[in-house]
Amino acid sequence: MKSIPNKNFKQDKIQLAFCSLRSPILANYILPLKWALGVQGGIVKSITIGVISFILGAAIAGCIGFKMFIGLAQMGILTEMNAHSVSLDMISENKVDDLNKSNCFVLKVALENYAQFEQSFWSIDNARGTPEMTQEFLAKVKEQVKNTALCPNT
Repeated sequence: MKSIPNKNFKQDKIQLAFCSLRSPILANYILPLKWALGVQGGIVKSITIGVISFILGAAIAGCIGFKMFIGLAQMGILTEMNAHSVSLDMISENKVDDLNKSNCFVLKVALENYAQFEQSFWSIDNARGTPEMTQEFLAKVKEQVKNTALCPNT
């Protein structure tokens, strides 16, 4: 059985059960609502893109920062290894006086550098475990550098 097409139904136009496309109700209330919902969808899409961009940017910055942190730790370890290696070389060559002068000079420069970092907003006060342990260690190193018997030329 063939269905008889409804003459009032037009597939290419929006039509509601209670009004036609040319109705003032549709023109004044429904279309502005449809337009507003379309704009709202665009805003939601923009916000979603913004949030995803922020999350990806934070993740990338975090990865780069973590890589730099690990690299800094590795450089610190290598610097410490180099200091001990040079010390052992000097001891094996029986250059104790040169080792003494070298260590005193390095400690003096390290104290100056630490003092500059300590004035920074980003400095930490527990670099040696606790703030008290850090201050005790710095006091010990300052005493060693000031001791003319250990470090005569500093």
